[in-house]
Amino acid sequence: MKEIEFYAGENIENAWKTLLTESANCGETCYGVFNGRQLLSTDTLDEAYKKVTGLTKSEFDEQDRKEHEEWKRQEEEFIASIPSKIEEYKKAARGVIIEEQYSYWDEIVPIRLRDLYHGMELDATLEICRIMRDKSISLEERTEKAKETFNNQGHSGMSAGLVLSMIKAFCPNGTEVYNKIRF
Repeated sequence: MKEIEFYAGENIENAWKTLLTESANCGETCYGVFNGRQLLSTDTLDEAYKKVTGLTKSEFDEQDRKEHEEWKRQEEEFIASIPSKIEEYKKAARGVIIEEQYSYWDEIVPIRLRDLYHGMELDATLEICRIMRDKSISLEERTEKAKETFNNQGHSGMSAGLVLSMIKAFCPNGTEVYNKIRF
């Protein structure tokens, strides 16, 4: 049996077609590993899908269609809620972020709500700002707690950079927090 390597990002159907083509070209059964599952050139398309997803191709397509519809519904609901969320985030920032930055915050809130993260970075920044406003612990303890909180927020590289920039701009002692987290 000849092993075939699939390229990163290949979908199940294309991997299966690659196996069929290679098998026809070399005259022997071929196999490849897709998401940890061994697919054979002798498998039907439904068998290949079942091995990888537990569903036939049509069941998988139907599930995918339903998930897309649900995502679309949620996205429409979120977009409809943006005007009220803008006001909520403006109010939530008062007394939490640096007062001199209120107008800048108000300017970026609609932008952040409409971006990839749907305002997640606003929540993350406010959480850090609240920690930095807590005068019941020392600045050093607040900064350490802010770093720990940031590290537990689950940021990707892009969201981490965005939130760090927002912390620097909006948080009391933002530069110190930025430097503590960054270095």
